[in-house]
This record gives sequence, structure tokens and C-alpha cells, in this order.
Amino acid sequence: MYLERVEAIGLYPVSTKMRPSLYLRPSLGAEEFCIVDEVRYVRKPYRLTVVRLSQTDRDGQRTGISWNVKFAVYTLVILFHDLANVPDFIILKQHYDTSVQQNVQEGDRIEAILDGQWWTGTVNRKEPSAEDFPSSLWFCLRIIWDSGEEDIMSPWDCQPRSGSRKSGMTNIDGRRAYYFNK
Repeated sequence: MYLERVEAIGLYPVSTKMRPSLYLRPSLGAEEFCIVDEVRYVRKPYRLTVVRLSQTDRDGQRTGISWNVKFAVYTLVILFHDLANVPDFIILKQHYDTSVQQNVQEGDRIEAILDGQWWTGTVNRKEPSAEDFPSSLWFCLRIIWDSGEEDIMSPWDCQPRSGSRKSGMTNIDGRRAYYFNK
């Protein structure tokens, strides 16, 4: 999604070498757990964030698996530029774990902060977004907002409905209240 957006807005040319999924697909799953080893900010004609990650198991122990990306052993290097309309693809593990524990299902009422406002809705369907990764939670929720609009989300982008919020309410502190209060 990120590279497609970069190409669509013409931010910079995307070369074949920048598409690591071609090389990593056999060894990586849809969701990987990692430790952030390094974060750098690079100024080019645009600002890039460079994140070096080491793969871990679900308990946070380094696996030692080598992806051999850019000659980096045991690490994966991701370069990205924060873009509007591109969902976060690096998620804090505690947010991921909390969202998985919620086990959101079809018919559940949820709420989410979008563009600084709360939106409330109902999970219409829960299904994989990619046939290649049937167990992936990425964009697996089909939401019908109370406004009637439809959307797709990942479980970590929403939370169970609190009961007191309504669509259109401004999010005063700019954070996801539920997950940060855990």
C-alpha cells in the first residue's frame, strides 16, 4: 500500500529493488514480530524514516532468522515516509496483543478515531484481505459506520464501543483512549 501511494502521488520513483516482498515472501508471514534496533531520520528531497528491525518470536526473543536484505544479517531495514491515506504498517506489540484479545467479531459495535474525530459503527464482516495470508488480521474488518459509510480496518485501528461516544465527537487528547488506559 505504501509503495502504491508513493507512485500515485509521484513522491519518488519506485525501483524493483525497493519491492522487498519479491525476495522476502517465502520467508515472511503477513505479520512479523520485531524489535526496533535503530531509528534514523534522513533528509532527502523528502523526509524518510529508516527503521532497522530484528525478528522475534511472540515472546519477544530474537529468532536469529536471516532475511539477507541489503546485506543485513538477522535484520530487516524499512525506509518510509509518513503519508496521508496510508495505514500504519508498524504496530506496537501491546496494541496488537490487546486488539487480538478483544477478538472483534461480526456484529460487534466498535469505535475509532479518524481524522481527529470518533466514529462509531458495526463490524459487518471479518475476513482475510489477502488470499496469500488467510490468517492475517491486516484489514480483516469490514465496518459499516453509523453514517452508513463502509470502510475496512485492522483490529488495532479500532476498539470496542465504550457506550458514551458518538460519531463526530472530537478526540481532545489525540490518543486512542482504550488502549492507552490499559
